[in-house]
Amino acid sequence: MCTTTPSTGERSLPPYDKYSDIGCEANPVKLGCLSCPLPFCKYDDPGAYRNWQHRKHRARVIAGAEGLSIPQAAQEFGLTERTIYRYKAKAKEERP
Repeated sequence: MCTTTPSTGERSLPPYDKYSDIGCEANPVKLGCLSCPLPFCKYDDPGAYRNWQHRKHRARVIAGAEGLSIPQAAQEFGLTERTIYRYKAKAKEERP
């Protein structure tokens, strides 16, 4: 349903069409792009979005692994012991 502008040949959206802004999976409440918690759009910078997801996952694992031994944490989260060691080392580096 896109139209083409005759002067430039660029595609544009049809006038007076209703579009719903439902956001994406980065916004847990699905209120749309304007209420997104990310400082950038995941579609504009997919690499930064993947890094953000990875940091968020790592933080959840570290928080959940507190009080557990490395082998217990690895089993609990379905990760290898080496991954738990790497996550903990990275968390120490990121602390001021």
